[in-house]
This record gives sequence, structure tokens and C-alpha cells, in this order.
Amino acid sequence: MTKQVAFGGFWTEQKLQVLSSYLTEYRKIFHRNERARYYQVTYLDAFAGTGKIPRAVQGASLSLIPELTIPEEEFRKGSVRRALEVDPPFHHYVFIEKDAGKFEELSTIVREFPTRDVHVFKSDANRALIDWCERLNCQNERAVVFLACFIREPIASAVF
Repeated sequence: MTKQVAFGGFWTEQKLQVLSSYLTEYRKIFHRNERARYYQVTYLDAFAGTGKIPRAVQGASLSLIPELTIPEEEFRKGSVRRALEVDPPFHHYVFIEKDAGKFEELSTIVREFPTRDVHVFKSDANRALIDWCERLNCQNERAVVFLACFIREPIASAVF
């Protein structure tokens, strides 16, 4: 049973589609460009959650029309899974999740990608981000930092 609560709406899927496209193109740049290949590239998700968007109730149409299952599964992929599926992959992945239950689910998803260099931190994102930034070597490292905060309504979502 997922610890992730249902959230978002159509804008959530739009945001995740844009993120997927952006990450794919970002990696292509650093993979194909000879000068850019010098850099180690990290994807950091500061509020990682569980890596999936739960569905409150399985829709009747999905059980009647099995072909809809694949688009449904694709829709339910959160930012973590989408980032881990980017090819070529990032050199490093950093996921931060404070909630213990979500952290455990996140760790399970990460194990599905044994060839990825992934670090999962059970921590407050505010502190973990500062610590990570202090260790960042700007001479040879670049990163995409994904921040998506939800209180009741989406209040911030940005890709840097």
C-alpha cells in the first residue's frame, strides 16, 4: 500500500511530461557535445515522494479495456521513475524524502535500477539541499534540481 497520497490534477501530468522531455534533452546535450561530456551530471529531486502517483480507485474502464493499462501506468509514473528511465542516464541521482514510509517505497523503486548511481536521503529537503550544494564541485559538475512542493495547491515547481 502506497504511502503517497493522491494529489494534483491535469497540471501534474503536464508538469511530469515537460520534466521527462526536458531531462531527455538535457542528457542528450551532455552526452553528445564533446565539451559538455567533461561534466558529471546529477539529477536531484528534493521532495521525491514515492516515485509514483497513486490512483484512489481503479477505474472500471481499465478492467474492461486492458489496453488502457499501459497508458495508465505511464501516467502514474512520478518524477523519480521518469528521471531514472532517462537514456542516456544521469551520472548520479539524489533523492530526498523526509517521510519514513515514502522513503521506504522510494528505496524499493530505486532497487529496480541497479546500474544507476543513486543516493536516497531520509532528510528534510531544506537542510539536505544546503549540504549537497556545499559539496558540489562547480568546476566539473552540473545538475538538474527539481523542486515540487505541495501544501494544498501546487505552490512551486521549477527545473533549474
